[in-house]
Amino acid sequence: MAALTLATLTVLAGGATAMVLTAAAKYDSNVKRIDAGITANVAVTKSQPRVRTHVDGPLTFLVVGSDSRAADPKDPKQFTADGGQRTDTIMLVHLQADQKHGYVVSIPRDTFVRIPAGGAWQGGMGKINAAYQYGGVKLLVQTVEGFTGDHVDHVVIIDFRGIERVVDALGGVNVVVDRTVRDSQLHKTFLKGVNHLNGKAALYYVRGRHGLPGSDFDRIKRQHQFLASMLTKAGSTGTLTNPLKLNAFLNAASKAITVDKDLQLADMAFQMRGLRAGDFTFMTTPIAADARDPTFGAVLIPDHVKASELFAAMSEDAIGAWITANPLYASNPSHGF
Repeated sequence: MAALTLATLTVLAGGATAMVLTAAAKYDSNVKRIDAGITANVAVTKSQPRVRTHVDGPLTFLVVGSDSRAADPKDPKQFTADGGQRTDTIMLVHLQADQKHGYVVSIPRDTFVRIPAGGAWQGGMGKINAAYQYGGVKLLVQTVEGFTGDHVDHVVIIDFRGIERVVDALGGVNVVVDRTVRDSQLHKTFLKGVNHLNGKAALYYVRGRHGLPGSDFDRIKRQHQFLASMLTKAGSTGTLTNPLKLNAFLNAASKAITVDKDLQLADMAFQMRGLRAGDFTFMTTPIAADARDPTFGAVLIPDHVKASELFAAMSEDAIGAWITANPLYASNPSHGF
């Protein structure tokens, strides 16, 4: 979940510079690192590759929620390019160059895209999460860059098992549910109104989709809502000024994160030093229609015109103007299903 990454960096960025550097150095060693196959400083556009001319410009993170099938949860192979991983959560987090706003764009797992050959995948059209399952993070990076036409600067993989520990370290988070929903598969009910989620309930909340009228689309709305709630709680005075709670949160969050080999917490915290929970806008990749593929079953066909506009705006660091012109694609993270 992008929530863990952004919440961790928001907390680190919330203190004085000396405190940020000290905290980042302390917890940076907890973070696992991999080679995600990222070409540094080069944007892969659909037309002409663009070389970044400064390191303090806009940044785009690919955030993946990993549901590994590895027998040993500590086995580093679960996060290599070998595949064998599954994900229901794929997000792009774009931070503006002026450090005043961030945008979280969810890509539904069943989005039907072209996946280049890699790992056990022979190449061709498929659901976007198949790239991660069959070719690991490197193939997913290639697929996302091909689909969006923009460069991925950094990759963050969140172990779903870590969400429980992080939420419990925060003392839980609150979400507002518009109507009572029972998930028949997870055997979990969320009541209409304010729900206080401990770690286990939060994991149910962000993973469940059964009983939701919009299925995966409503699950994405839930994830956006949970992300906003976690950012608010993590950046609150109660967390920042309580040494025990702050230590527990940062320790749990940093251990739940795997990043590309070039990502440093201190650098990212400094980049985000002006951002708070209310400075993020959430949205979902424009989708044109549901369809059935003879091989892959139910798939989602992107709205290629609107999606191209969105990702072109992201590449040009002008996504705010696009959202102003297309407000229906932005989510309201204050309420969920």
